Amino acid sequence: MTAEEIHNQLAPETQSRSMVVETTTARVSLWRESFRRLRRSRLAIVGLGILVITITVAGLAPWVAIHNPRAISASDRFASPSRNHVMGADNLGRDIYSRVVYGVRMSVIVAGLSIGAATLVGVFLGLVSGYFRGWIDEVIMRTMDIIYAFPALLLALMLVATFGTGLAGVIVAVAIGRIPGFARVTRAAVLSIRENEYLEAARAIGQTDWRIIRRHVLPNALAPIIVMISISLALAILVEASLSFLGLGIQPPTPSLGGLLKDALPFMHQAPWMAIFPGLTIAAIVFSLNVLGDGLRDALDPNLR
Repeated sequence: MTAEEIHNQLAPETQSRSMVVETTTARVSLWRESFRRLRRSRLAIVGLGILVITITVAGLAPWVAIHNPRAISASDRFASPSRNHVMGADNLGRDIYSRVVYGVRMSVIVAGLSIGAATLVGVFLGLVSGYFRGWIDEVIMRTMDIIYAFPALLLALMLVATFGTGLAGVIVAVAIGRIPGFARVTRAAVLSIRENEYLEAARAIGQTDWRIIRRHVLPNALAPIIVMISISLALAILVEASLSFLGLGIQPPTPSLGGLLKDALPFMHQAPWMAIFPGLTIAAIVFSLNVLGDGLRDALDPNLR
């Protein structure tokens, strides 16, 4: 066999490998450009800053809190904001600031664990559904449609009634409610890239379907998934606060932001700070996640490059 014949036989495989490498390099460059675009968004940076502070407070809650959040003091009942009680005290003399700090910690735990689980399950289902299509796609998507048909809070109430109240029940309820969103977003991204040339090149050099999904499909579908995570974290915090406000979420004496609002309801006129500070905290966290999600969407949108 001549050198020319050998070259002709190896050319398609070499070209396919080159195409895969070039696609990977281009993807890295696009991610760098996206980060540069994100840094130019002031609101997104503000949201990121608030989010970092929130996570830091949650992680360092035992050191950030001034008082024991469960400590009762009859002499401090309804104490207004002061040097000793930065955000005032509640009807039992408990320090509002310390309870807000631990409430933030609980919100971060619920949102992080529930959305983490929803991301893993939903992205896997979306990858399988979008890549393999056929009856697998039909079964997965119709199941997701059934779950997605229920409003988020109503579904959470149903699931909490099934799995029970408390931390574990809330995490499971929020996670199940967000799985369809991740599955649908991932499936849409996979459908838009599954017939691209670099996937054909990967198949041509003998890569298996699962290897293609892991190394080529998933990395190129990450942009909408990242935006979905930001939006879902905000929704998870709102659902957890709503469940706790209704008495079906985190149970006393464990502090939660929704529980603090519930405790403040009978004393709105007598001690408005009991509701103001937990409410502002929820609003700030949700605001930061929403503006960060908007910034990520704009930075990762290929049509804006």
